[in-house]
Formats: sequence, structure tokens, C-alpha cells
Amino acid sequence: MKLRPFNASAGGVLVQAAILIAAIAVLDWRIDLNISFGFLYLFPILLLGSVLSRWQIVAAAVLCTILSDLLDPFGFSLRVGVPQDILVFTSLAGTGLFVYEITRSRRRIQEEAMARREAEKQLEFLVESSPAAILTMDPGCRILRANPAAHRLFGVPAGVLPGRNIRRYIPALGRVPFGRTAPDLSH
Repeated sequence: MKLRPFNASAGGVLVQAAILIAAIAVLDWRIDLNISFGFLYLFPILLLGSVLSRWQIVAAAVLCTILSDLLDPFGFSLRVGVPQDILVFTSLAGTGLFVYEITRSRRRIQEEAMARREAEKQLEFLVESSPAAILTMDPGCRILRANPAAHRLFGVPAGVLPGRNIRRYIPALGRVPFGRTAPDLSH
């Protein structure tokens, strides 16, 4: 699963973002109000953060900052314009980089989950096909899982062992202290 809008391809997301940037620029240029619509550039940056690299996100933030500044209905002055441009750029770049990191983290988690599922399948195959009896038990010696070789060893039908106490089949285990740490024999 990808963290992209509407499960679109990277190219589709780029086209959507480009259309949004153009629409915001036209809106900012054509509507004659004393309002800057530059804050709307956050939306295409959110999209771009899911498909671009870090430097491309920063470049897109620079482009949107320039468009926001050029199409601002208020006149430019160094005293107000430069701090405003810095604020707009850091907001846009920070938002895009945040989405980039979330997307990258999600992708890594999905890859790890797939690898874990594959390892579990391989382990399951090895346990089930092993000629050696393999049991897993809880601290109370109750059998949680047993492979076919364990069922054959104890002479019981498949599926009988889980839920039963191992001491029923190996009484000598009654004298073994389970769940305790081993004594220190280093003296």
C-alpha cells in the first residue's frame, strides 16, 4: 500500500500537484482581493512530499514561495517581504519534508512486515517438515504448538498435543524448575 492520494502513480501525483499549483497561481493572480492565497500551496506540497526526493521538495517549495511572492496583492518591501518569504518557504519545505519522512517510514515498515511474514512462512515450513519433534510451551509447561514429528513421537493423532501439559508425556519434567533463572555456577 502506498501513501499517495487515490493510489495514484508518482506521475499522476505530479500532474495533480502541477494542476493545483497552476490553479492557485491563477486564483492569486486573477482575484483582486486584499488576500494572499499563497497558503494554499501547502496542498500541492503535501502531494509532492509523497513522491519527490528531498531536494526536489525544497525546489518545489522555492517555486511556490516565488509564485506566492510574485502574485501577492501587496507590494514588496524588503522589511516585510524577506521575512515573509522565509516564513513561507520554511513552512512549505517543512511540510513537504515531513510528508516525505512519513512516506519513507511507512514504506520501510511495510517492507519489514513483508520480510517478517516471509520469514514466518519459511520457519513454519521448516517446523512442519522437520523430522525432529518440535514443541513450543508456555511457562506452565502447557503445549502451545507441536509439529507432526512430535505427534508421531508421542503416538498421538495430529492436533492432540496443543493445550495439554508436557509432563503428561514426559513425567521427569515434573522435577525441572521452569521459569526460573539458572543457578550461577561460576564460583
